[in-house]
Amino acid sequence: MAVRNSSGFLSPMDWKRGFDSDYNLCKFQYGYNLQLNMSQRSLSEPLCKICNLPTHDLPDLQFRIDYHHCTLCEYIFMDESVLVSPEEEKTIYLQHENTPDNEGYMQMFNDFIKWAIVPHADHVKTALDFGCGPGPVLASILQKHGYRTEVYDPYFAENPENLSKTYDLITATEVLEHLIHPMVELKKLVRILNPNGIMAVMTLFHPNDTSAFQDWWYRRDPTHIGFFTPITLKKMAGLLGLELIDHDDKRIAVFQKRIPVDTVQNEMEITPE
Repeated sequence: MAVRNSSGFLSPMDWKRGFDSDYNLCKFQYGYNLQLNMSQRSLSEPLCKICNLPTHDLPDLQFRIDYHHCTLCEYIFMDESVLVSPEEEKTIYLQHENTPDNEGYMQMFNDFIKWAIVPHADHVKTALDFGCGPGPVLASILQKHGYRTEVYDPYFAENPENLSKTYDLITATEVLEHLIHPMVELKKLVRILNPNGIMAVMTLFHPNDTSAFQDWWYRRDPTHIGFFTPITLKKMAGLLGLELIDHDDKRIAVFQKRIPVDTVQNEMEITPE
C-alpha cells in the first residue's frame, strides 16, 4: 500500500507509486475490476474551489469515484463528472425524514441554536434560513425564539425576493456539503448579511486522513460532494470578509461579518472554474 505523508494524505507521487498495490487489494476485497479510461481523465488535477491552488487526486477505489484534495486549505470535493443530476438530488432529499415529528432532527436544531446562535445573537432581529429543505423546521424554531425569519431553498422554497433583503443572521445547516461552488454561493450570502451579522453553518468536518476518509459514512450520500475542516472554513472566512469566531471541531461553525457589504460586492471576484 502507498505510504501516507505527515499530513495523513497521500501526495500525488505516493498515489502513483501505490496505485498498483491499491488496485490489487481493491479487486481482492470488493470483487470487481477497477478500469480507468485514461482518455477520460484529466492530465492535471482541477484547482481548489476555495483557494484556487492545485489539488491532488483522492480516488475512492470501492465506489470508483474521484475526489480532489487541497493540502493547503484541506477542502475535498467530488469530481464533477460523477455528480448526480438536480432531479436525482431532489428525489434523494425527499427521502430524508426531516420533519417536526423526528425527535432527533428537532433536537439537532435546538442544540444548534443553543450553541451557535444564542451566544452570538444579542443584536439579531432578522434571519434567513438558506437551504431550508421541504419543511422549514429550523425557521419555525427561530421564529419561536423571536427572530423574524425568511427561508430560501432552490428546490423547495425558491423565493428570490428573500435574497434581495439583508439579515442579521443567516443559517445554512447541512447545506455546504451539497454546493458545487461553495465560494460563489457564500459570496451571495455575505452580500446580504448585515455588518457584524452572524452566519452559522452546520456540516460534518472530514477526518483529514486518507484511510478514515475512505471509510467515512458522511460521504456515502451521493449529494454530499464537498467536505470541510475548520482550516477550510477559516480560509473561506478570510476570502469572504468574515471572521471564524467559533467552531466545535465536529460540525458547527460561526462566522461574523467584519467588512461592509459594498466592499465584498465590489472587491471580490469569485467565479466558478
